[in-house]
Amino acid sequence: MTRHTAARLVASAVLVTSAGCGQAAHTTSPAGGPAPSPPCPATVTLTEADNGRTLCLTQPGHLEVYLHGTARDRWQPITLEGDALRRAASGKATLVLGVTGGFFTTAHVGTVHLSSARRPCGTPAPGVTCGPLRTFKIAITVR
Repeated sequence: MTRHTAARLVASAVLVTSAGCGQAAHTTSPAGGPAPSPPCPATVTLTEADNGRTLCLTQPGHLEVYLHGTARDRWQPITLEGDALRRAASGKATLVLGVTGGFFTTAHVGTVHLSSARRPCGTPAPGVTCGPLRTFKIAITVR
């Protein structure tokens, strides 16, 4: 088999396996009833791009959050409202300067809200305005 043929086979396999990606989810099952909800993952990683999402985790589960700011304009520490998650040691090296991280494991069934905020220009000088506060809010349901 030539390299060219092998490359085509790999490309074809990628196309076939990704054909369903990006399609709208079905809202009804083949029998006409409501479609079953997708299974909850056990591990999730989120960033500021996930702001406003609601998602679920199964037990035992693990959640990592990375909020990217700058050395001068960092996200505040991530706060938890609820006790379905608990903070966990990451076991990872120091994060890049400007990144605020949060590492959590599931504690029990329930819902928890995570949040943080960031000023668009760091800490402004007295009398200086720099735009609205940016916020990050996520709801997690542990099942």
